[in-house]
Parts: sequence; structure tokens; C-alpha cells
Amino acid sequence: MSAYNLFQLDYKKILKDKGISAVGEFSKETGAKWRALDEATKQRYKDKAKELKPSEEQKSSKKVDTKPRGKKSAYFFFIDECRKKHKLSKSKQPYQLGEAGAKWKAMDKKARKPYEDLALADRDRHGEEMMSYIPDGSDSRKRTFSTIAPKKAQSAFLLFCTDETPAVEAILGHSRDTVLKVATELGKRWGKLGREARTRYDELAAKDAARYDKELKEHEGALKSIAGGPGPKKGPAVQHAIPPADVFEDDTDDIGEEESEPSEDEDFEVDEEPDQEEPEEE
Repeated sequence: MSAYNLFQLDYKKILKDKGISAVGEFSKETGAKWRALDEATKQRYKDKAKELKPSEEQKSSKKVDTKPRGKKSAYFFFIDECRKKHKLSKSKQPYQLGEAGAKWKAMDKKARKPYEDLALADRDRHGEEMMSYIPDGSDSRKRTFSTIAPKKAQSAFLLFCTDETPAVEAILGHSRDTVLKVATELGKRWGKLGREARTRYDELAAKDAARYDKELKEHEGALKSIAGGPGPKKGPAVQHAIPPADVFEDDTDDIGEEESEPSEDEDFEVDEEPDQEEPEEE
């Protein structure tokens, strides 16, 4: 993807707000703005394009799907734990999903809290990984995102996990089989964390949130100046709760469709415009 294509992705949102969606108008408008762009901003897009360009070694290697694993709900963390316990029991009776579902419905908020903490951390992990994910072209569904937008703010719990994960993995190991155990242990450690230590992570999270807000305003201001207008109007911020029944895309082989207690909350995806060549300077 070229620097000009990356610029198109950022500018597309503004043009749609202006009512410009036809390919011809879109190309004409973005071409004119690209030519008028100052060199410093152009260079940022060129640097990002160079960073995203695959090396010769990557081109020759076999393509591997690098799409981040889907976010996992509190309910499915609980179901996974029940399934693993059933396997360890070596019971000859088949695993009863309905029985586990009944247990989940009977659990109070306190009992569900560890699983909801795990789901919150996994949601943050998924969001962070999707911000840097670039589809290789094999997936027909494309996700439009700002290519030079600031890194999202991290929650206090996620900052704690970043610090504590190496120590936990040193004990439990780092592999596909230990992911759930590591996540469970992190949730337990977070629950036992003292008030002073938790306050420190809350302060770090607040600083990171302030950093993100500042960088986001600067980024949006740059886009508005490029557009030459007030920019798109934004609606009120939506507070996303963590529904215990939020279904995720999981790569576990033995979870069937019948296990999905809730309805799936899928990320909205918008098709990108076809890649276009950078317009020539007039």
C-alpha cells in the first residue's frame, strides 16, 4: 500500500461526511488534497507506507493468517474452564453444556467477576491487536481505520497484565495450552492486588488516557486542516459495557454453535475503495 493509499483511508471519512462517495469525485478530491499537502505530513504517510511494506523475505515466505484471535466473553471463559475440568476428571460421561450453562445463570455477580475481568483484558488485547492488523488481501472483508492514528489508551488492568505476564509465564509456561491458565492467574492476582498498587495502575491508566485524548485531538485537527473545513460531526460517545453474553470469534476446535449463550456483537466493517495510484504533480 502506497503513502497515497494510506492518505485516502484517513481522508475517506471526511469526504463521506461531506456527501462525496462516488469513486470519480473521491479520486479527484483526494488527488487535489494530496498535491496540496505539506511535505511534513506527506512524509509521515511515506514513512508509514515504508514500514508496512513487506520485505523480500516476507514475500517469499508462505502466507500465514495473522488476524488477531477474536475477543472472548466471560461466559466462554467459564465454559472453557468447565470443559477442562471435565477432561481432567476422565469421566466416561459426555460433557454436558446445558449443565454448565445452568451453573452460569445461577452464579451471582461476585462469582462471575473473575471471568468478567478476563473478558475485559481480552477485549483490550483484541482492540490493541486489531489496530495494528493489516489484512493480507486474502480476506474480502476490509476494515477501514486511520493508519497514523495514535495508539489507544490502556486500562489499569491491561497495564497490570503487561507487567505481570512475564512472571506468570515463567511459572506456567508460554504456549497455546497455557493461555487460559495464564489469564486466570492474572485475574486472580489483580483481584488480590492491594489498594496502593491498584491506585498506581489507575494513575498510569489516567495518564495514558490523557495522552491518547491529546494525540487524538491533534490527529483529528490535522485531518480537519487537510479538509479545509470544520470536519465531520461526531455523535455522543458510546459507553460499551461488557455483556456477559457477548459472543466472540474463538479458534477452539470443540466449541460448537450451540454454546453461544448470547447474540454475537460483531465489529462493523466497511469496504475500502480500490487502491489508486498517487496523482502526478501538476
